[in-house]
Amino acid sequence: MATVTLPTMQDLSYHPDKLPTTTPEAVETLANILRFKIAHETKRDEYTLTVLCGVILYRHLNRFQKNKVIEMIRNEDHIHRTDKDELIWFCTDMSVQPRWWLWSLTTNELQDIFDGNSKMKEILTKVGVGATVISALEILWEKMSAGKISRKSWVFIVASTWAHIEGKQYENAKKEMDRRTPNIKPKASNYY
Repeated sequence: MATVTLPTMQDLSYHPDKLPTTTPEAVETLANILRFKIAHETKRDEYTLTVLCGVILYRHLNRFQKNKVIEMIRNEDHIHRTDKDELIWFCTDMSVQPRWWLWSLTTNELQDIFDGNSKMKEILTKVGVGATVISALEILWEKMSAGKISRKSWVFIVASTWAHIEGKQYENAKKEMDRRTPNIKPKASNYY
């Protein structure tokens, strides 16, 4: 049987200057990118680093590589059981909806989201929908208390909530883009 090659830190589209050079720091950095609190018992070694790289690039791997990543996650000698469940959840979740996890997107996919959200933010600002969700809820509460909720109020509330969500996604996409090579053409990767 052929050996399955798994991704490494060099295969990630992050700018090398923004990634640490030691393995334990790299494990912590990738866990932070995943917004994942790694258990104290999970080892901060090359094995765990390979697993985290595999999770980030999971949707770009072939089926043999995906199987190997899941097999490695299940190895409780390296990955603590509480971490195992969450890492497997990341893999299955991003297979369903990759946009939930910006770190799983290619730089081009991320740029499309970033550009789309920039345009939407500009349009909503011109229309005057800049209220926060809290102010929209205050208006809703006031209208509900008075027994009057007009169609315009509902449209405003929905638009404000959507603008808030789009704004958050824009901020998150910007953070993810900042970790990647900003002014240089993205490096070629075997995975995307």
